[in-house]
Amino acid sequence: MKKNLFYFLLAALCTVSFTACSSDDNGDGENGGFTELEHIWSLEPTVMYDASGNVTTNPDELATATGSVKVTWDCPEGTSLKLGEGEDAMEMPVASIKQLVENLGNTQLPNVLKSVEFKSNGQIVAVYKDAATTSIANDGWKTASDYATYKKVNNNQILVFLNTAKVTEGMEADEKAALTEVLKIFKDGIPVNIRWSANNTKAYFYIDKAFVTSLLDNQTLKAMLDSLANTDAETNSIVTMIKAIINSAKDVMNKTTKFEAGLELMQ
Repeated sequence: MKKNLFYFLLAALCTVSFTACSSDDNGDGENGGFTELEHIWSLEPTVMYDASGNVTTNPDELATATGSVKVTWDCPEGTSLKLGEGEDAMEMPVASIKQLVENLGNTQLPNVLKSVEFKSNGQIVAVYKDAATTSIANDGWKTASDYATYKKVNNNQILVFLNTAKVTEGMEADEKAALTEVLKIFKDGIPVNIRWSANNTKAYFYIDKAFVTSLLDNQTLKAMLDSLANTDAETNSIVTMIKAIINSAKDVMNKTTKFEAGLELMQ
């Protein structure tokens, strides 16, 4: 459950440069009296379309799905991301990745995430559901607090800080140790951009090209992968595959003119 919640929170907060950001609180307190943000934000309704562009309620007819999950990935036509290496490698067009992420996100995320609240004290509260909790008698929604906090950088960006102890609470020792190492990468906060609607009743929370590029070049991540490389044959194979994907992603990002991925939420 803890691992699921961690991933849901990352999705909700548009998680994954690590450059230092100067505070722009304007003397209004730690979060700058960020009243535009201090609300309960919910997912937009999901709408599914078939291959002809007609609205459908049948998942088997799904071609595209719209909703809160939105991805912009502009690069030369035909650009692909290489998954793996050697004979087992496959290439997936960027356009297909974008559509896959939006379709999966908009059809699956509403099943596990209901809302995200940004409180005036900097706390982030999520209403979520365990994937396995589908009882008809109990809808299974739970409230999670103390897992993450935020700090205002300016009106269009926040830094999100994850509470490592809370996120890893209850995990098996090996999983906890591995995730703790990963979270060290985000110790200075996750920069999340915000684009507001005209009346501030909708907000798009997203990461951009600069952030993804910084993550791909992060030396802590590289060192962590290198340390795992000689653990055993299976782990070494996985690490090799991840490194190949990272190298391919760097090449794709060099060709990318615009990248935004995140959630548009509404009051």
